[in-house]
Amino acid sequence: DGNIPPLNAADDKKSRMFLWNNIFFSLGFDMKEHYGEFGGDAAAYAAIAGDLRGISLYQSLDSEGLHTLGTVIVDYRGYRVVGQSIISGILSRDQEQSIIYGSIDNGKTINSNDKFAEVLQSSSKKLHLREHSVTGGDDSKHSLVTSYDCKGIVGNDGRHYLIDPFRT
Repeated sequence: DGNIPPLNAADDKKSRMFLWNNIFFSLGFDMKEHYGEFGGDAAAYAAIAGDLRGISLYQSLDSEGLHTLGTVIVDYRGYRVVGQSIISGILSRDQEQSIIYGSIDNGKTINSNDKFAEVLQSSSKKLHLREHSVTGGDDSKHSLVTSYDCKGIVGNDGRHYLIDPFRT
C-alpha cells in the first residue's frame, strides 16, 4: 500500500524490496529474468513455493552448522510477498562478494568453498545428494552437493547460511 519505502525506489515496481522490523520483503516476480525461458513471472511465483519447501526440508534435518532463513510467503491482493529474516551483515556488503558457494548469475560464475561443503556433508548424506562436478561459464570446474543456484553465505555472525534451495 506504499506505507514502507522501498530500498530500491528507482527500480521497476516489481523489483522493489523492502525492509521492515529486520524482515526483508520482496515480491514474487521474475526480477532478474532468470525464469524467462521457463515462464517468467509464473515460474518465479512457483519457484518461491519450491524455495520454502527446500528451506523446510533443510531445517527439518537439523544439520549442525547449517542455517536457513526464517521465511514466510503471503499471497496478498494478487501479489506473492516473501518475507525473510536477514543474514547478519548482509546489508553492509556487496551481494556478489557474499556468495561463497553456488551461483548468483545463473551459472556464469560458480563459487565453491571447502568449509561450506564440509558443513553440507551431513545434510547431503541424509538427502542422498552426491557431490558432482559443475562447470561455470568461464570453464572453471567446481564440486558441489547442491544445484548451482543454491547459494551459501557466511554471515558476520560466522554462521553458514543456505539460501535458494528451490531445486532440492
